[in-house]
Amino acid sequence: MEVKFEMHGDRELTAKCVRIADRLQAEIIRSLNFANTALRTHIVKDKLEGQVLKSHSFNLARSIIRIDAEREGEVITGGVALTNTARYGLIHEFGGTIHVPEIVPTKAKSLHWIGKGGEEVFAMHAQAHDVRMPERSFMRSSFVEFRDRIEDQIRAAVRKASEA
Repeated sequence: MEVKFEMHGDRELTAKCVRIADRLQAEIIRSLNFANTALRTHIVKDKLEGQVLKSHSFNLARSIIRIDAEREGEVITGGVALTNTARYGLIHEFGGTIHVPEIVPTKAKSLHWIGKGGEEVFAMHAQAHDVRMPERSFMRSSFVEFRDRIEDQIRAAVRKASEA
């Protein structure tokens, strides 16, 4: 017994599959860029304006950027990142210890600062010491909050591309 199979329109079917894949890629990239813009806005407008930290110079806010989504092979990547213009953002995000070396006056006879109780302090030097910075996550915590929203937007993009 012999079975023969003959397919007509295979080129058209292949072309249609390629068009669907191209639409799918474009929709996922658009969706991911939209979601990451919203994530960046949440970090800058909410997390850095009082929820976690309170920005004074806005340097940290300016250093948070959206990384445009792009395809590399079979993977589409994109995100939000902290540039190196505000490296202190890392110690806020993860916590850590800062070593403060001994401080001596260079343009005056003594140092001056306001103490913990609000009193004025004058000293000839400040001893070296370590300062423990607690974790104040503003980026990772935002991603956790946005994860479901990002996944929903990507699912919607897949549905939109497959229906077209």
